[in-house]
Amino acid sequence: MPWQLLESFHLFTVLTLCCLLGYWLLLRSAPGETQARAMALPAGKVHFKASEEWREVLPHHVLPNGLEIRFDLASGRNFARLGGSQSTGSRSDGSDEASVVKLLCDAATWGKQERVEQALQSCHFRPELLSAPLAEAAGRGHLEVSQALVTARADPLGKGPKGVTALHRAVMEGHEEVAQVLLRQCHALGVENPLAVEDDLGRTCLDCAIEQDLHGVARRLKALEAATEVESEVPPTQLRSISVD
Repeated sequence: MPWQLLESFHLFTVLTLCCLLGYWLLLRSAPGETQARAMALPAGKVHFKASEEWREVLPHHVLPNGLEIRFDLASGRNFARLGGSQSTGSRSDGSDEASVVKLLCDAATWGKQERVEQALQSCHFRPELLSAPLAEAAGRGHLEVSQALVTARADPLGKGPKGVTALHRAVMEGHEEVAQVLLRQCHALGVENPLAVEDDLGRTCLDCAIEQDLHGVARRLKALEAATEVESEVPPTQLRSISVD
């Protein structure tokens, strides 16, 4: 009986060691995931996108190592840029994407052009993340903010809740000048017939305009799209002025 207990104890010890070894090998096989978890940022914090130019450091920024820091005592503002040993910009692991989107959406909602441009310059983002802040700006008629986001390659047809796009938001609220900017951006991105894009209810942006009794807006946008299509098809030497009034 004693040797049977001893044999069972040895078997249990071997099995335990095998489990520990397997767990260690599993962690070794996924270093990227472990590193990503370790680099996760607190809510509201975003990675600072450094460059060779001085950029202002804002309270929500988390700075990478190796940057040159400058303190402006007169204004109380802080600035940072890449140090001499760094030849490329800092990188983000994507853990701050939700915070970047919220930061841009908050600024876009209130039409804070300077804050939006600061975030675009100093934060990491993928162009597809800009659809939400563009929809906020377009729906409130903030032209300058919409232009800044479009310049940063925001997609006017990126779908938000219920499939509504920034173009839908601008048109249904009657912000015609913003809608024109978005429509031109769609053509610049090579999108064909952007006015035909539907939301989850099957409505185009023109349908939304008609629902709001904005028939004039719908008519002028259709004319603008037709004029833009003509310009893209006709050689530059044959272009003529086309009225969209």
